[in-house]
Amino acid sequence: MARCESDLTIDMEDGGGELALYSFVMPDSTFSVHLSRSINHSSVDDFERVYDGYVVVYKNDAKIDSFAWPYQSTWAYRSTIKVAQNDKIKIVGGDNQGNLATGLTKIPQPVKIESISAQYADDTDQPEYIDCSVVFTDPADITNYYQLVVISETWNNAAELTYEYNQISYIKSDEDVFYIRDQDGSLLQGIDFMGTFPDDLVKTHEHYPIKIEVPGVYFKSPAPNEKRKLSFLLVSLSEDYYKYLRSKVVAEYNYGLPMLTPVKIHSNISGGHGLVGSLSVASDSIVFIGNNYNESKKTINKK
Repeated sequence: MARCESDLTIDMEDGGGELALYSFVMPDSTFSVHLSRSINHSSVDDFERVYDGYVVVYKNDAKIDSFAWPYQSTWAYRSTIKVAQNDKIKIVGGDNQGNLATGLTKIPQPVKIESISAQYADDTDQPEYIDCSVVFTDPADITNYYQLVVISETWNNAAELTYEYNQISYIKSDEDVFYIRDQDGSLLQGIDFMGTFPDDLVKTHEHYPIKIEVPGVYFKSPAPNEKRKLSFLLVSLSEDYYKYLRSKVVAEYNYGLPMLTPVKIHSNISGGHGLVGSLSVASDSIVFIGNNYNESKKTINKK
């Protein structure tokens, strides 16, 4: 039985070399920016460094900072840059060859959490998950994009003060808000989009209760000398940042499935790749304080 074989030659462009610019701008946080060059498909590196680069930052059309790119660093931090809600931020990254990458964002307004409710009992009758409700009113006259984040912080000063931080993975009971089916460019059903959702999925604009389930261990009575703070963060995202996060999730879900067209991760950079986005945070919390906890101890050892 004869077998016929032939070689197929495919010409593939090297790709890479375009400027990549990233910044996620938030009030009350240190301003940071990343500048690099994109790599080709055969590279084993994450990015190519820019040795002749610079960055210029504008706020509300006025230049507020410019500096030579510190090529030895992955991110540059600029503590002198202060931003607030509704500020318009433009970031330009360039090199000596005349290449320019530009990104724009407007910092969204935070939306207040009105209340948090949690149905939990004492430690002897604690369920595996606790039903929680986060209530907020979505402004009807503004298009908003949200992410709900839950974190736990624990301090213990039995001997020296220690600190532990955890971002909590919670069950998203409100499926109408958190899970989008047959959308966002994926054939997979019920994708978890990292707690993000658009405001058009909020059924009522006033006093909407988002339903989630948080692991019961975070509601147990604190040990002596311990303080635990359970924080609920309602993050308002710029539209581009929202699209960037969701496209990354879909790309990761579709990765390795050859029958699906690769998903392009959202970018808002003209003249290059990347994302300049922004966010604002509103929060509320539940605090548990154990016996003999001393607020005056200041030395912290992080776990």
